[in-house]
Amino acid sequence: MVKPIPSRRERGLRKLDRDEYGEHYQETNTDYLNKHAVEEYPPPLGDVHLHLIYARSVHWRVVERGSSVCKVPGRCHLVTLVRRQTDVQS
Repeated sequence: MVKPIPSRRERGLRKLDRDEYGEHYQETNTDYLNKHAVEEYPPPLGDVHLHLIYARSVHWRVVERGSSVCKVPGRCHLVTLVRRQTDVQS
């Protein structure tokens, strides 16, 4: 299970911060993920389930274990995730 994003209070953000231009802004959850994705949110690797779900729209969701969705043909696929080697080319 992916850990939740800490609340603003847990992050020590009680009031508006100033950015490099002196403007006030609030750090959004997306801002937090952009800063902490690499060290705090590693992707699941190995065998995972890919579920076709509906939550405001139809999409695929990666889950770490199966559920009742796996009993319905076509809605669950077992896939293996591996870390891709990143090539730095100039």
